[in-house]
Amino acid sequence: RFGGEPGLRKLMKEAKRRDIAVMVDVVFNHMGPPERNDSSWATTYSPFNSTDHFHGDIDPQGHCFAEIFGLNQSQREECWIGLDPVTPDLKQEDPFVQNALLDWVKTMQTEYDFDAWRIDTVPYINRTFYKALKQVLNDTYVIGEVATNPMPLELLASYQNTTEAQEKAINGSNNVSVMADGVSGPILDGVLNYRLIWDLRDAFQCQGVYTRTNFAPASLNRSNLMNGKLKLGNSSNGTQGSLADLAASWMTQKQTFSDIGLTGNFIENHDVDRWFSSSPNWNTYQTALTAVFFLPGIPIAYYGTEQGMAAGDTAAGKDNNNRQPMWSHGGFNTSAPLYKWTALLNSARKRMLDEMDSNADIDHLDSFVAQTEIMSFQRGSALVVLSHLPVSEVVSYLVEVKTSHAPGTRLCDQLSDPTYSGRPCVTVTSDNSIQIEMFGSPRVLMPPVAGTGSLLVLAFAAPLWLLPLAFVMFAAWRWNRVLRVSDSCAIQELAPVVLGPQPESVLVASVEHVVATKDHGVLKVVAGGLGKVAGIMCQYHPGKLICVHPCMHEKDYSFAKHVEPVQVVVEGRTMLVEVLLYHRGPDPSTP
Repeated sequence: RFGGEPGLRKLMKEAKRRDIAVMVDVVFNHMGPPERNDSSWATTYSPFNSTDHFHGDIDPQGHCFAEIFGLNQSQREECWIGLDPVTPDLKQEDPFVQNALLDWVKTMQTEYDFDAWRIDTVPYINRTFYKALKQVLNDTYVIGEVATNPMPLELLASYQNTTEAQEKAINGSNNVSVMADGVSGPILDGVLNYRLIWDLRDAFQCQGVYTRTNFAPASLNRSNLMNGKLKLGNSSNGTQGSLADLAASWMTQKQTFSDIGLTGNFIENHDVDRWFSSSPNWNTYQTALTAVFFLPGIPIAYYGTEQGMAAGDTAAGKDNNNRQPMWSHGGFNTSAPLYKWTALLNSARKRMLDEMDSNADIDHLDSFVAQTEIMSFQRGSALVVLSHLPVSEVVSYLVEVKTSHAPGTRLCDQLSDPTYSGRPCVTVTSDNSIQIEMFGSPRVLMPPVAGTGSLLVLAFAAPLWLLPLAFVMFAAWRWNRVLRVSDSCAIQELAPVVLGPQPESVLVASVEHVVATKDHGVLKVVAGGLGKVAGIMCQYHPGKLICVHPCMHEKDYSFAKHVEPVQVVVEGRTMLVEVLLYHRGPDPSTP
């Protein structure tokens, strides 16, 4: 029903055309439940049709259970991960099994050209198999799921690089687990950061309004084992953990992983309760997801939460509660508030990476400061501020945050909803700090985009029929990213004024008002004389002036090129304005 091999080829071709990377998720550790439970159970599989290809037998006395507490690494690799139903554990150290799996990998990669691979249940297979796997996928990113209980950080990191993790192991028992397979050096490119998920849940999840009376620091005991599933730690009691603890734990992770930038950051997945089932306040989710996107690592957002899906409870037999189809929860709604907010988050991260110097360390953090209720850091041009929910008796609070941006730099929040109150902006003070209002939502502060400046909204108190023409000139200077605005109704006042260095370009805009009449006609309230003046100015000064004029319904604009639409906010209302681009002047190739 999902298309088979032809459908997969078509999907890969279309994804690459749209510049979408595709990761394939595979399980090498075990098979699905056998079709028969008698002595011939293994013959139902192909090509692994012999009991010699598995660790143990299907009989309950013929194998051990891999998810019980306290297994050593050798036991973990030979025990079966499934209990009800059983999932026979493959013997990857058997030459036939290993070769068959690696040959399949070669065929899949050659046939479909996947961009990355995700490996399930990684710590239940000997590391020698992953060494051989990376020789096959030497030019392809491979990330592994390493989730055990207990799970020392060094054991998690050892599946990225065993030697470096062993050097950082803090005691002998961890050394034994890390070096159990006798393998050294790099293993996989990255692992899912199962330490960070519990840190973020401890730090930000809470059931209700955060109050100081029930505040308690995060515990190092991140989870409880219940039916083989990790359960949420301290969020159920309505508290939020210390952000200083979160920062300290992340710094330890950075020192322990071989390359934390290649690990996977996440706060929920198919094996743990959805965020909103444990912490319904949207601010808590947005804050944690901002940490996922801006801390070094590969951000992973679980489907459906951007639509507000809250199904949860991963107790035994209830995994499917977290894997429900989105179409049963309202479908793919691109107008959903969380969907639009997630788009802002993703856009801000992409901009941060795009603006980094090609030689820069993209995982470097500046101004990393954390206290109990506030954590801030700067990555590239993005200054990120995370906070707890305000205490119940206040709505917001003002905090001071350090930054490596130069004094005088203007920073604007990229995550605030511009349709509500516009994007708040602050200016860096002489001591390289800012003051910003926090109300439980995250902040990602960046300088305005060079050449565009800040959003300008013109509001008129007079009735429309009394409005004169408004003529607006924008001049943007590159070095300080300051928007200079001059507005006037008198043409003589538009003469050039010496303001120091000359602007790179000037935007000339004719503001008009077009309304529809009751009989579906079009009424042009303000005459277009100034538009003609603007057009003449642009015609005789090509390359110096960029002219903007409203389109008229009766005009044919088929000669113009459609470019990216612009979102405009006027008095709290958002409009998507279609933009057409064309050239006027002696040289049509000149903008």
